[in-house]
Amino acid sequence: MKSFPMDEFIDALESKQFFNFSEGETLFKEGEDVKGVYCLLSGKVKIINRNTDNSESILYNAHSPDIFCLYSILNAEKYETSAIAASDVKVCFIPKKEFMKIVFENSKFTLSLMRIICSKINRIENQINYNIHLN
Repeated sequence: MKSFPMDEFIDALESKQFFNFSEGETLFKEGEDVKGVYCLLSGKVKIINRNTDNSESILYNAHSPDIFCLYSILNAEKYETSAIAASDVKVCFIPKKEFMKIVFENSKFTLSLMRIICSKINRIENQINYNIHLN
């Protein structure tokens, strides 16, 4: 699969912000209103769910280049997960309004998003199968 053209995508954005997070800092929390999506430019981010006992389950580790919050923004829901910097990271934040405008107006970008989502589903399915075989 051809990788997502992150630099090309970010350069074309009208509205974007860059943020740095130190290891252990939270980018966003499960249950918060979705404000936009994050493009991971460098570093590693843990995407987690909190359990009822407040322990965390790591769903996956995001590595550059990656986009996360897609599920929540495309379904117009609150963040379904939390994101915590697993190392020092740099992200590009894209506000919800601009992101949705691009989805509706740029079919090449939307196809790239579909490929990213399918890749994530495949990665999660493989992890589930791996965990099943361990037990």
